[in-house]
Amino acid sequence: MNSPAEVIEPYLATTAELLIAEGMNAAADLLRSAASHVEETGYDNWNGGITLWTVYLTVPPSTYAKLGDKREVIEEQISKRLKTTIERHSDDWYGVKITPQIEAKAN
Repeated sequence: MNSPAEVIEPYLATTAELLIAEGMNAAADLLRSAASHVEETGYDNWNGGITLWTVYLTVPPSTYAKLGDKREVIEEQISKRLKTTIERHSDDWYGVKITPQIEAKAN
């Protein structure tokens, strides 16, 4: 079976369902609409070795700006539920960061 880092989409879909069930609709909507990719962002030799992964959720700059101080709260809400969906399938650690999409302008 592939690691969660290789096929993150099913884990994110389950995470969105958990957020909806708990009434965290803003976090679920962002998770469902954002582009996502996973990067290895660290390694710890503890307990035989643990890889640290970051799931980057990329949103339009206007969406990112509108989040303001809520961004960190939403990242934590998503991270906590993602951990729940992944922990049975991997000993690695996963975190979530919301980032603005880089857009080139014509002028």
